[in-house]
Amino acid sequence: MIDTDNGIVLHVTKYKENQLICSVLTLKNGVLNLAYTQKNGIGRRLLQPSYSIEFSYSASSHLLASFKQIQIHQPFHTLSTHPIKNIIVLFVLEIMHKCWKDGSPNATVYYWFLRYLTILDNESNNKLIANGLLTFLVQFLDLMGIFPDLKSYTPTTIYFSILEGIFVSTYTEAVLTADESLLLKNCLQDTQNNWCIHPYTNNERGMLIHYLLVFYKVHLEHLKEIKSYDILRELL
Repeated sequence: MIDTDNGIVLHVTKYKENQLICSVLTLKNGVLNLAYTQKNGIGRRLLQPSYSIEFSYSASSHLLASFKQIQIHQPFHTLSTHPIKNIIVLFVLEIMHKCWKDGSPNATVYYWFLRYLTILDNESNNKLIANGLLTFLVQFLDLMGIFPDLKSYTPTTIYFSILEGIFVSTYTEAVLTADESLLLKNCLQDTQNNWCIHPYTNNERGMLIHYLLVFYKVHLEHLKEIKSYDILRELL
């Protein structure tokens, strides 16, 4: 049976000499793993991580689905050529690939990620480009259903517990300091529904990314190592 769908390429693995296995976040089917057999270079050039594609594929109950036809759905012009955008894209794709395994349709996640990549592609301000990392990490927490409880922040509960996802009243080594907690709370609050525009210093941004990644790892057991993070820290 031949089906059609739109998708964003998350990950590509070489399987055999002339075959690829591609993980694609799709509009109609959640995350699909599809095989591509190289007959010419045209389809292969369109199966690049972050590419937005339209495709047809053959589905089978006992075999991996395979691409039939592929074309660009929405072209991106700077994601692969701009040095900062390129490493940000590699980072967010790795997070998405490792965290989002759902095979059921989720148009909200698909359109959110497509819009995120579109905004990043069009952005020219380097500070706002770098803030794209915070935008992704904060908003994806919300979509994953593990967003911290901001209402727990009060005049007496000012220390953030990464383990519990709430603000607590007693400071211990297991929670963030009051200043760190306030920085994180404001970032979560301002960025939950909007692109992060706060003029963070590099140190502040790096600190926030670190705290958010620790939160991810604590609350998502299958997320262990993020290979692109080391490159990201050197660049930003």
